[in-house]
Amino acid sequence: MRRERLIRPTYQGGMIAMNMSMTERIKAGKLFTDMCEGLPEKRLRGKTLMYEFNHSHPSEFEKRESLIKEMFATVGENAWVDPPVYFSYGSNIHIGRNFYANFNLTIVDDYTVTIGDNVPFL
Repeated sequence: MRRERLIRPTYQGGMIAMNMSMTERIKAGKLFTDMCEGLPEKRLRGKTLMYEFNHSHPSEFEKRESLIKEMFATVGENAWVDPPVYFSYGSNIHIGRNFYANFNLTIVDDYTVTIGDNVPFL
């Protein structure tokens, strides 16, 4: 059986500066772990809502509309997403007015993602 080598990240200066919170590290574009500071719970909440949305019946328009508003941080009027959708947290995504996303929308929202008004993702 072949064993894979564990590749360890290298850190500038030989160590991680621990004077920043993980949220600050994410914002600064630095190496981070999302396994602390409430991030696992935040991610699980988002994944649970995402699962519920992605497995909703096409006739459940009101449920989908409600889940869109619950999954994302802010949602403008006349915003719609066709399932399935994929994201890291959901709660870091801000969607403007008159937004439309076709199926398979994927957003890595480790930090704030802002989508403006009148934006279609086709």
